[in-house]
Amino acid sequence: MVTYHVMFVKKSVGDNSTMEQVADRFCHTVQIMFHLKLRKIMKSYRLFITETGREYLKAPAEAFNSLNEFFETEQELKDFLIERYGKIPKGKRKIYVGPNANPKVIGFTYSFWNQDVSHNSHKWYQTDWIEFWKEEVTKTYFTL
Repeated sequence: MVTYHVMFVKKSVGDNSTMEQVADRFCHTVQIMFHLKLRKIMKSYRLFITETGREYLKAPAEAFNSLNEFFETEQELKDFLIERYGKIPKGKRKIYVGPNANPKVIGFTYSFWNQDVSHNSHKWYQTDWIEFWKEEVTKTYFTL
């Protein structure tokens, strides 16, 4: 969801545009005429997955791929996980970050045996490191 805040800009009577559309149309003009600031607040849900694999359980894991996805809602993020894994993984093995006294959970790992059936390859043990967070960025545009 993107929210715009424009000072001293009004919609015309009978104008069915959203405030976002009004801000897009008048942003440049308003900045030149009145030297006003335009603030843009962007909210998104981020998902970062690092795929690691190994031939057998005692072998060291090697990262072979990473995905960085952006979603507008938490439900879209959940739907992506369901589409990718067939369910939302339970996340029994959590990923922590922060000081030892007060660590914060930032995600979890999900492990499974995988095989590329199109190439008739050997199976490997894959562990996906799944991290997710809500991100809110505020950008303020101004004239010099």
